Amino acid sequence: MTEISVEPYRKLVIRTYMRYGSYEEMAREIAYGVPMPTVVLRWSKGILFNFVSYQPTDSVMRQLMDGILYWDHLDFAEMPEYREEIPLAGSPARVLVRNFTGHPLFDQVAEFVKAKLL
Repeated sequence: MTEISVEPYRKLVIRTYMRYGSYEEMAREIAYGVPMPTVVLRWSKGILFNFVSYQPTDSVMRQLMDGILYWDHLDFAEMPEYREEIPLAGSPARVLVRNFTGHPLFDQVAEFVKAKLL
């Protein structure tokens, strides 16, 4: 029989971050100049966010295997109510939002942002 386990990360390290004054501003900035017609952002517990991970080098993979996740950058803004899309006037880009409430890591990120970075 195969043993199956869930082993959450022990630690998340965020190297840099940018707090936006509004979720509309964040959506506009992230969608600006993006060659794709659709941008997907994450939402959990009243926080809209987007992150950039490091490329999976041998060193990064060793850290992941040891339970340490590194994000190079985190963008975030308060967005009290979830909405599926953020309209951008005058832009052909669509900004979709995925609701990750209930996700074990993203809920903790939202709580951390509210407690330490707002």
